[in-house]
Amino acid sequence: MTWSDYDDPRGFHVFDTDTRELTFVKNPFNLFHKIVYNDSNFTLDDILNMPIDHVKDCYVKLVVHNKTNPYWFDLLVERIEKLGVVDLKVIDDRLTLDFEDADSIISEAEDTLTIMRKFASSYVNDNASQAAELDALLTSLYNEALTMDSTTQ
Repeated sequence: MTWSDYDDPRGFHVFDTDTRELTFVKNPFNLFHKIVYNDSNFTLDDILNMPIDHVKDCYVKLVVHNKTNPYWFDLLVERIEKLGVVDLKVIDDRLTLDFEDADSIISEAEDTLTIMRKFASSYVNDNASQAAELDALLTSLYNEALTMDSTTQ
């Protein structure tokens, strides 16, 4: 349901009433996919032929470790978008100075509204009603900004 489910086996259980055994049936489909981009290891042919069809109708995070050729990167992003993904987030890992792995970066990535809410809540000291009003105002402004952006294009 969320990115915290990434790479977590999902499925259902079947209970055998005769043997009283529980059998797990894994769901073969994943909603969340991570693609690591490092064009120092790629050629243009590698990018154009990268197998990405499995991300259609899914949530995708593109983690950039090294981007020396912006044109190649744009070609890959365009290919991913043309597939019809639900959501594509680009995580730029090139400026990470410590040696975190990509999975921890992905789990820490947040959307704009969450970042705004956290920032605003740091200024409200234990006042639940004030926090709720501020949250409602931020959500309203954010949604209005999204609506304005889509109508001006």
